[in-house]
Amino acid sequence: RSLGSYEMDLRLREHLADKFTEKYPKLSDVRKNARAMKKLLKESRKVKTVLSANQDTYAQVESLHQDRDFRVKVTREEMENLFADLFPRFEAPFVDAINSAGISKIEIEQVVLFGGGTRIPKVQEQILKATEQKELHKYINTDEAAA
Repeated sequence: RSLGSYEMDLRLREHLADKFTEKYPKLSDVRKNARAMKKLLKESRKVKTVLSANQDTYAQVESLHQDRDFRVKVTREEMENLFADLFPRFEAPFVDAINSAGISKIEIEQVVLFGGGTRIPKVQEQILKATEQKELHKYINTDEAAA
């Protein structure tokens, strides 16, 4: 079950599109350019990954729309604010799995994470809270793991 990583990518893409529009208000709407939006989606995934380990980064896309290069600073705080309403939903699947397995939280030996969204520190915080674990095991390469 997906916990919303794609939704995060889409929200971050929209945020970047807004920033581009702020920077170049006289250009046509970047959202109407499918190629530009695909480039922003790709960049949003990169930014999300970088911000999982750093406090800030730059999103940059060459020749994004109407031959304009785009570069903007994005902070982890900005990203977390964009996703704030998504974070509470990360707890429910763990609670459901624990209940359906008929075990208690203290019987869980370890929680192993994989998937792009699980890199985000705030998501990890929610999972720790849901499972009452002291640490999460993140030794699976999320880029190579298959569900």
